[in-house]
Amino acid sequence: MWAPLDDALVQKHLTKLRHWQQVLEDINVQHKKPAEVPQGSLAYLEQISANIPEPLKQT
Repeated sequence: MWAPLDDALVQKHLTKLRHWQQVLEDINVQHKKPAEVPQGSLAYLEQISANIPEPLKQT
């Protein structure tokens, strides 16, 4: 079993993820080439995702 997390903390993480998802989508729309998305942003997104406990990850 995983320890229950503070709801506010969960919401904060989800809000952050949605924000970065929107940022990446905006970049994709502007450039029309996914390859031009800064690798740093993608790595940052993956890092955030990795730090979120499994039950919270949206499938």
